[in-house]
Amino acid sequence: MNSLLGYVHTLAHRYVEALPWYKKSLELEPLLNGLTEAEMTWTYAFNGSCTEALAEYDKMPSPPTPAEDQLVSGGRGFVYAVCGRRRQALDIIAQFKRLVPKRHVDASIVAAVYTGLGNKDQAFESLNKAYEDRDSGIPFLKVDPFFDSLHSDPRYADLLRRIGLPQ
Repeated sequence: MNSLLGYVHTLAHRYVEALPWYKKSLELEPLLNGLTEAEMTWTYAFNGSCTEALAEYDKMPSPPTPAEDQLVSGGRGFVYAVCGRRRQALDIIAQFKRLVPKRHVDASIVAAVYTGLGNKDQAFESLNKAYEDRDSGIPFLKVDPFFDSLHSDPRYADLLRRIGLPQ
């Protein structure tokens, strides 16, 4: 429940208020911390706190690969991208590309990494694929902080319109 409250604050772009909820969740359930720890890390990055975000990822003994957990791995790629670890972000994208022939890849997650890299064309290409595939991240597009830097692009408004979300 604490993690969920952190997530709601994160979606509301209330990052400072979100962090204590994630920390409390990790304190209460240290063995169930994979997604919660990742969400806290993303929240640090959304808030511009790259030092803290990278320190959290560096504490993970073995972060999951895209084959193991697409959401957590894609978020890690985003954090690496916005925090200046471009090579690691590109490596995660390469892992996703190798995964495509073997199983479904949620293109909105890949789009988040491209957004972090500042590659808007690739981000929108992936988001359009996610829209066509009806991927799980599409309903959250308007509030998802991963895509904040795309809001001023006319392609973003067009995508929201096609999804049926208010612009």
